[in-house]
Amino acid sequence: MAPSKQGKLDVLKSMREKVNWEIEDERHEFLSQLEPLIKYWNHRLPDLRDVFRKEEIDLLLRDSIDVRKIHGWRGHYYEGERFIDFVMRCGYKDEPDFDEDGEPLLRRTTAVHRVARRKRDFFDDMFVMGSELVRRFFKIYDRFDVNYSDEDGLTHFHAACHYGCYEELEKFLELGQDPNCLPRESNASSVDPPLHTAIKNNKEMFKFLLENGADPTVVNAKGLTLLHSLCASDDNSYKLVTFFELIDDAQKKVSIDLLDKFGRTPLQWAVEINYEGDPTYKKWSPEPNKLGLASQALIVIERLEERGYQLNRSGALTVMTFFSKHELFEKSTDLEKYNLYDDEEFLVKAKEMMINSNLSLYDLIRLRPEQAKQLKYEDYYVLAEPCKLRKLTKECKNACYVHLSEKIFRGFFRQWALDLFLELTGYQLPILCSEIIIKQLNNQDLSNMCLAVVGQI
Repeated sequence: MAPSKQGKLDVLKSMREKVNWEIEDERHEFLSQLEPLIKYWNHRLPDLRDVFRKEEIDLLLRDSIDVRKIHGWRGHYYEGERFIDFVMRCGYKDEPDFDEDGEPLLRRTTAVHRVARRKRDFFDDMFVMGSELVRRFFKIYDRFDVNYSDEDGLTHFHAACHYGCYEELEKFLELGQDPNCLPRESNASSVDPPLHTAIKNNKEMFKFLLENGADPTVVNAKGLTLLHSLCASDDNSYKLVTFFELIDDAQKKVSIDLLDKFGRTPLQWAVEINYEGDPTYKKWSPEPNKLGLASQALIVIERLEERGYQLNRSGALTVMTFFSKHELFEKSTDLEKYNLYDDEEFLVKAKEMMINSNLSLYDLIRLRPEQAKQLKYEDYYVLAEPCKLRKLTKECKNACYVHLSEKIFRGFFRQWALDLFLELTGYQLPILCSEIIIKQLNNQDLSNMCLAVVGQI
């Protein structure tokens, strides 16, 4: 015979008294034992405050995300999910604690934070499962006038943004939540502003935040604006296009020359200038793909120029310094070292490897620098992906990377070197003669001359 309502309540209280709440394994075991009791609770549901302390419910809700077992063909079944549903059925609503001035205490880790911290592949149904859980928890933690933050600065608002909880976000915003969600404490948060995260994962969320007042120039914990971060990221071409399109749609304005807290421009981030003592400095791998680095820098310059950015001498020298620092120049011994043009096996493979319907790798490496623009910079960036030249030996690939990066940057170096060469010679030589001299120099020589003129080498 099933226990009565009062009998079940007494059993629940008795079970609760046996738990050492400081031991996680005991709480997990309690949730497992609790499942058959609450699964068929058909009587009037209890007021959980009569059974548990608030802190205990908090702990169980957080633990409920972890408690699961193998359940036949269904795969992982979350025993803790039963407790979440039970808490919701009981009508339990979380209430904040208050300080002596009557202000809510916002530093607190809840089940919402626990879900948001999980990796996407933790849940059975990947991201969908996490989204459903967050929405359930927002039925319990439904005070949208408070925005709880864990110790690292992750808030309920961040979690709602991450999982696309638009209804909950609207409630937050209606009650005065700042869409930039900057950390309240003076110490830097390790969590990016919602807008910085949205551009990577959810274009609609990015648009939603912009339309609701989020500032695209707000800086993250590293002192970088969103534009700086995008320029420093992988696949920055696609992300920059998306960023500018959404900025235009929202009728926002972003300065292309905006400086971060270190005094650097987005272009400087794009070409990875070493800032001594900067903890955000991005180091490339010991053997960087030189074509990838070169094409990425040119893509960013092109994207910024499309938005009205005018590359000046300082910016050009930044790029030259980057090339010199990472030894991206083709040396006279490179082709001799790898014997590309004398390697019959390479030549056969290069003729078979089509870059597009009209151009093979063999054709590409034989193009003159002024003809290299037959391909877009994005095409060179794609060509630099490891899988594209996988049929070639490592030595041949590296030789191709250096050779092509030299070609696509030749026009850039000639343009800036000519101006500086004229300045170096006091404008005594005719431009035509100067152009003939410049044309004979490789990128390394042109860069050394430019940097020497301005005293950087």
